Amino acid sequence: MSESTLCTNNVTLNFRCKIDAPPERVYHLLTDAEALEIWLEAKSQLIPKSGKGYSLEWNNTSAGREVVRGEVLRAELNERLWLSWRLASRPATTRVDIRLHSDEDGHTLLDAQHDGFGQGPTWDEIVDEYNRLWRVSFNQLRALAEFPGDHPRQSLVQAEIEVDSIPPRIFRAFSLPWLLCEWWLRQAEVEPRNGGFLRMVFRDGRVAQGEVLLFDPPHLLQLRVSVDGVSTIIRVAVKTSGRRSWVRVQQSGFDLPKAALKKMQTEWVESLEHLRTYIELEPGSLPLGGERQFEQTVLLNVEHSVVWDAITDPGLIARWFSDRAIFQGQVGKLVAFIWETLGEVRGKILEIDAQKKLHITWDLPEEVARTEVIYHLVPTSQGTRLEVLHTGFGEGPEWDREIQRAEIAWASELRALKFYLERHTGKLRRRVWIRRYFEVSADRLWECFTDPKLLQQWLAPSIDFEARTEATFKVAFTDTWYAQGLVLLASHPDREMLLEWDLDGADLVHIAVIQGAKRSRVLFYHAGFGRDENWEVGVRELWYNAFRRFDELLAGGTPEF
Repeated sequence: MSESTLCTNNVTLNFRCKIDAPPERVYHLLTDAEALEIWLEAKSQLIPKSGKGYSLEWNNTSAGREVVRGEVLRAELNERLWLSWRLASRPATTRVDIRLHSDEDGHTLLDAQHDGFGQGPTWDEIVDEYNRLWRVSFNQLRALAEFPGDHPRQSLVQAEIEVDSIPPRIFRAFSLPWLLCEWWLRQAEVEPRNGGFLRMVFRDGRVAQGEVLLFDPPHLLQLRVSVDGVSTIIRVAVKTSGRRSWVRVQQSGFDLPKAALKKMQTEWVESLEHLRTYIELEPGSLPLGGERQFEQTVLLNVEHSVVWDAITDPGLIARWFSDRAIFQGQVGKLVAFIWETLGEVRGKILEIDAQKKLHITWDLPEEVARTEVIYHLVPTSQGTRLEVLHTGFGEGPEWDREIQRAEIAWASELRALKFYLERHTGKLRRRVWIRRYFEVSADRLWECFTDPKLLQQWLAPSIDFEARTEATFKVAFTDTWYAQGLVLLASHPDREMLLEWDLDGADLVHIAVIQGAKRSRVLFYHAGFGRDENWEVGVRELWYNAFRRFDELLAGGTPEF
């Protein structure tokens, strides 16, 4: 390498990765051609000896064929690999230095440095590309190194589609539990963050668990998934070109017969077609589901103009209803409600009469039909009566469950609206929505939410609670971390409970248990907490951990706090 071709400035990329494997295993994966094809996704000619030339070649990039050539500057067995690095399509040579250290627990600490970058807009783009490449690749290296036994032979399933949508909408369909169940899974739990917990139940009943290796919205998602003792890596890449997006899914890191790989390939192709159908639905274009309807009313002790703003201003909608909202305010324009953990509802405005009436479509892609929602605002001597009519439901068992779910959801949301407008204006900003399915009866689930002895086994070790309207309660998670409050509603026939939950001021907790044809469902909602994002993360972890213990209790185990 000629030193004159090396750019030297202060731009350096640094990475650290802790790997549950010894250094000799990691070093082997860094230098073995078969392993490099799995975690770096490149064909290689590399001999780990100082002074030797090497090459890496990618053929599956959006830019076509990419080749890196360079020299091994230093190779120290199980400790260091230092390479000059020149991408054929780039202006100069850079350097990649990877060092391995063993900690006291036998883990490997991988420290990598990529330096030699120049300055200017072109180099800024290059730095961003390499930052993404190495974060993805080192996550795949860690996942591969931590596989039990020898690393598997290269097997790769790949499928891709073009979608008429933007990357954020597509990315949410891969990362939000509610949306995953619309086009791919039967049940899903995903903590959308790096290192987050993952649990999936496929349509055929197979159960998978794993970890979110990389969460980089809206372009990259990596999952490590284990099914029946076989671990795989799923990588989702979303790119955009003009008004269309390109989605590629790769599943690799396993050694399966050709017949099994062919079946998996077919399943991904079919699933991505379901995704395309779901994503590309035009708001309001679905046929009306039927003529069934229900109406709910709430009395609000505020002027009707205040209520109108709360249901039409996207910023205010996000304080009591969905996490985000789109409301364009004209007939025929888009309206959308987006929940970070549940997904979204899209539609269009059919009629709008300022401060009096709002009529919108409420699309249900999973039913391949639409419903409609009509808000009526009626001034009263005490404030405003808000009437919500939800119409367009069809006939049959599936529609029975849909209308029951909608009735419970609207009851919860209208209570949140009343809570927000009358008592804590501006506070209902942060929320947790959890929807779970269980293979036990609704009566058993309801018992676990209302019996103090059972609550002590999964919710908190110390509880003073009675499932009775107007009863006070206290839940002590630790000596210094506790909640107290008031039971606003405990309806045993309906299996529904509403709590004023004082964790950080007065929050709102709503619990509903629904008996389905084959399974039971829990809808859980906690809103109103939070001083900042750290507080929100803490509350979410509290409930995610509690529901894991809930699973253990239902499975007959003994949950541990």
